[in-house]
Amino acid sequence: MIIGLSLGMVQKRRKRSSYRHSSSRNNRKRRTRRHILLWLTALLLLIVIGAGGTAYLLFSPAGHAQENTYVHIRPTTTLDDVERQLQQHTRLRYPSFFHHAARYYRLEEKLRPGRYSITPRMNIMQILGTLARGKQSAVRFHLRHVRTREDLVSRMTGRLMMKPEELSTLLADSSFCDSLGFSPSSVNSLFLPDAYEVNWDIPAKDLVLRLKKYYDRYWTADRRAQADSLGLTPIQVSIIASIVEEESSKADEYAEIAGLYIRRLREGMPLQADPTVKFAVGDFTIRRVLGVHLQTDSPYNTYRYKGLPPGPIRLPYPATMDSVLRANPRGYLYMCAREDFSGRHRFANTYAEHQRNAALYRKALDERGIK
Repeated sequence: MIIGLSLGMVQKRRKRSSYRHSSSRNNRKRRTRRHILLWLTALLLLIVIGAGGTAYLLFSPAGHAQENTYVHIRPTTTLDDVERQLQQHTRLRYPSFFHHAARYYRLEEKLRPGRYSITPRMNIMQILGTLARGKQSAVRFHLRHVRTREDLVSRMTGRLMMKPEELSTLLADSSFCDSLGFSPSSVNSLFLPDAYEVNWDIPAKDLVLRLKKYYDRYWTADRRAQADSLGLTPIQVSIIASIVEEESSKADEYAEIAGLYIRRLREGMPLQADPTVKFAVGDFTIRRVLGVHLQTDSPYNTYRYKGLPPGPIRLPYPATMDSVLRANPRGYLYMCAREDFSGRHRFANTYAEHQRNAALYRKALDERGIK
């Protein structure tokens, strides 16, 4: 009996001990699960915070600029060069982050020459995408009031990647000019005054060919027929129009003046156009053409050389060329600026009448002390 009681007590103790051990293990498991859950939660929060921070850096405005700026990429431009430009023009908020993002994006391998617009609201991802995809912003330049080859080259290349000498050399190339129907002296006729938009990295040859399309578009079959009826080539029309524009600021006189020049050409008379003398001298500020100016030995001096100059003395507007095409070649032979300095002219058919008009103008110059 005593032995039986002892065995029962032992068994009860074992059961209680086993229960305590089991309960302890369960508690440890619960604590472990709670710790794991806490760590996972903390890790998730870190990931969310990190992702949110990264997203903020990637998709918030990249810089402090208040207006559009531009990044110019040449064939030799490196990622460091790009970053310097961005820092200089946009004042990047997080330059180090941009650097790492650009490296991760492998931007340097994707850079293409061009001019790229960076707006104030652009974020890092948009900047990287714009540069990597080569989404250029066109460059706009104007060809107005252009007289010399130097002026022309400067206007065309001033905002482009190409060097001025690249275009100058091309326009002096006889073979290239001949392929377009011009000579190096007359090729300025190809360029019409207007506003043009091209890519910043456009090569010199592509630029000329691009503008040649506008020239060809102007010279329709009807206009060519009009020029032919006057015995003129398109280049000669451009040259006459250029002299007409320099001679007068009054568009309603253009056709009359053009007709005068065409008639003098037909009759074998020198044009004797003062603007060509100023061009030959290289001084467009001359207010009174003197004998010393008339002695300038240049094919552009139409007092010394008969016929038209070898090229235009400015880029004439299409409207002026249209006036030349409407000219009456059986009109006047002489003209002289009016003595009232209105910019208009007195026209004459005889030399005697022209001399009287010239005397009035010379007197007005003397009275104003214009030497």
